[in-house]
Amino acid sequence: MIFRPGTLRGLKGIVIMRKAFWEGSKTFSKLLYIPMIILASVIFWLLLASTSSSEKKVDLKETLTVDREESEGLIKDGDKLIIDRFSMATEERDKGFFVPKGWHLMRFRGTKTLTHYTPVEHGNNVYIRAESDGSAAVIYKIAKFDPKEYPYIAWKWKAENILEKGNAYTKKGNDFSVSLGIIFDYDPQRASFAKKIKHSFIKLFYGVYPPDYVILYVWGNGVHEKKGDIISSPYSGTVKMFVLENGSSHLYKWRIEERNILEDFKEAFGAYPKQRVGGIGIHTDSDNTSSYYKSRYQAVGYYDDIIVSKIPRFED
Repeated sequence: MIFRPGTLRGLKGIVIMRKAFWEGSKTFSKLLYIPMIILASVIFWLLLASTSSSEKKVDLKETLTVDREESEGLIKDGDKLIIDRFSMATEERDKGFFVPKGWHLMRFRGTKTLTHYTPVEHGNNVYIRAESDGSAAVIYKIAKFDPKEYPYIAWKWKAENILEKGNAYTKKGNDFSVSLGIIFDYDPQRASFAKKIKHSFIKLFYGVYPPDYVILYVWGNGVHEKKGDIISSPYSGTVKMFVLENGSSHLYKWRIEERNILEDFKEAFGAYPKQRVGGIGIHTDSDNTSSYYKSRYQAVGYYDDIIVSKIPRFED
């Protein structure tokens, strides 16, 4: 083939144009990096902010960095698993702050003081006394089990007082003398695409996934709630509260509670859980209401004998 001068000039022009286009494309791609990074950062912080209210955020970094390879925290006894029958042994989780041995601290950002959980020995038994003086803190135990195998949970609790300004439907009234929560682990293989993105960003920042869903059993304060209510937490749509006791009629009395975890999860979230349970938490707080009790802003409650089982252990 014979190339004429004009043809060669044309080919050279095409090569130059392609080279210019390629260099321009690389420059344009580099320019896109900055807005893409900014956009990804904005999305991350929006997702992170949506995990909890700005008024009462869980300190995820402290909570989630617990060693997940430790014992599952369970003692098998026939057809039941003992979460805890408690002992006088304690462990320091913060400077001067002790919790029952094997339990962990979950604090809330902005909370100045922590609820104290103290083992109390009575005869041959040990239970936990929780005292909140305008304070809040959850203590929880890592306890991994399949709720389809062990669907029943039972425990004992006692409330010494109710909170006069308590209202489970609002943030300002969301305090309880006693409450117990079931924490469900996040399972990325079963999650929706949106949840995978959200939880992946949180894991990228904190190193582990956050909990997925929480069922919170509470002792209502008698005015705004009634026994049997199921309430969405004002802090998070993934937390549902079940009012098991309410008001002052059973104060100072130990109450035995037993619940079907599977049925409660379905009633709360519309389907049976696919996730495993990852832990059990107890929570006594009075930081929102500033309710007066014995001349102090105080809530006092007690907990004992937390057990999960394959069959119900108590009659209605």
